Amino acid sequence: MVRPSTWWRAGQKGSKCGRVLVALALVASSFSLPHGASAQPVEEPREPSQAPLQETSEEGGSEGDEGDEQVEIEIGSPTRPISETLDAELNELVAEYLDSHLALAQWKSGALGAGARGRSADPRPPEVRDQQVRVLIWTEPSSVASVQRFLRANGADDFQPRADTAILASWVPVSLLLRLSRQAGVTRIEVEPRSVAAQDGATAHGATRWQNSAFGADGQGVRIAIIDAGFAGYSPHIGTELPTPAGVYCYLSDGTDVVTTISECEADSGSDKHGTWVTEYAYDVAPDASYYLVRVAHASELHGAMAWLAENQVDVINMSIQCLCWDGPGDGTSFHPLTYTSFVDRAAAHGMTVVISAGNTAGRSWFARGYNDPDADGWLDWADGDECNAFRFSAGDVREALVRWDDVWRRATTDLDVYVTHSDSFEVVAKGERVQNGGRWHIPREVFRFEVPRTGNYCLAVKANAGPRRAGCRLT
Repeated sequence: MVRPSTWWRAGQKGSKCGRVLVALALVASSFSLPHGASAQPVEEPREPSQAPLQETSEEGGSEGDEGDEQVEIEIGSPTRPISETLDAELNELVAEYLDSHLALAQWKSGALGAGARGRSADPRPPEVRDQQVRVLIWTEPSSVASVQRFLRANGADDFQPRADTAILASWVPVSLLLRLSRQAGVTRIEVEPRSVAAQDGATAHGATRWQNSAFGADGQGVRIAIIDAGFAGYSPHIGTELPTPAGVYCYLSDGTDVVTTISECEADSGSDKHGTWVTEYAYDVAPDASYYLVRVAHASELHGAMAWLAENQVDVINMSIQCLCWDGPGDGTSFHPLTYTSFVDRAAAHGMTVVISAGNTAGRSWFARGYNDPDADGWLDWADGDECNAFRFSAGDVREALVRWDDVWRRATTDLDVYVTHSDSFEVVAKGERVQNGGRWHIPREVFRFEVPRTGNYCLAVKANAGPRRAGCRLT
């Protein structure tokens, strides 16, 4: 976290590569910008005023070069979370629950456990439905059965996506999180991000040339699985634009039950037709293939469907879905056994070819080969002398910022913090200040979501707070 009395010099100039790989995505809500939407850069940012930031010292002041305006950002010192077992998002959720149920005074008095109350700043909100939150529960292997019994006894799911890993996926009542975190054998509880459709579909692909060629490449004898977020409106087009499914494995919205008929899958898909469209594109290319439809909302459900895919001897998997989860350094590896990456590894081990969409955010990327900080003030220079990555947002927009840098996952020691401020007032509208100091669950990533308070120009700034500055810098 940023320590007290750090300075952000607006409009500093210069560039230099340090030792940090950073990856950033600033996207719309639901983990993905709609097709065609983008955060547009501000061509001529207004001159920054001397109004102090929120949560800052009331003193503005100036020093240094003549005309170089400065604003002091006063950031509090780090505090301990309510539960070391819960991740930052869940700690925030529990804190809000305690606040709303007038239990905070009891907690502060020590009745609910020792330690300072710590809340992350403006985190990415977890997926909450009917006062339940979707989580992954890491347990000791010998404790899986007892934790499952605890979950069932308290009205929660006990889904184990992979028999070879001691991780459970569950919709857990918010009121149960603190008790669950204290169960014997529970080592970590984290939010499971939701998957969303990648909206850019296929265009003219010239498939008829392959189908009519000497190869006769029409998909005959090939088993193709379409993994997607919804198959609404599928049945009326069977026999014309769509094939009769050879099999269906559809997780229902609650993430616990599976249905195996297209009519049941359609009924639970609501208005989401993305999987229907993707199947139509694939069917155009390979009309004689056999199609297996899989609906998921979370990566853990991919792993739950693996046995079914293997049993049906699927040859090719298409996944036009994405999750800006960033559970690894971006090189195809991940410490997490229930991610997209590990699913691809398992599918490949079964001889399946996996095709995944590239997503919708490639055009909104920033790359560099180091942490540019020529004036050694800790603030990243996005370009020569520019510490403000400028965007223009409209009031009510909901944006999500994700920052990732090069470090050891689960033992990160480079501590970066991220701020979104209004360009005119320097009001902090969102920030990510999780601590990375080598702890077991410290990962080189900041994630937070925020609602734009008013239309205008905004700055995104990154502060190197502590630790080494590693080689390479990439923002996506």
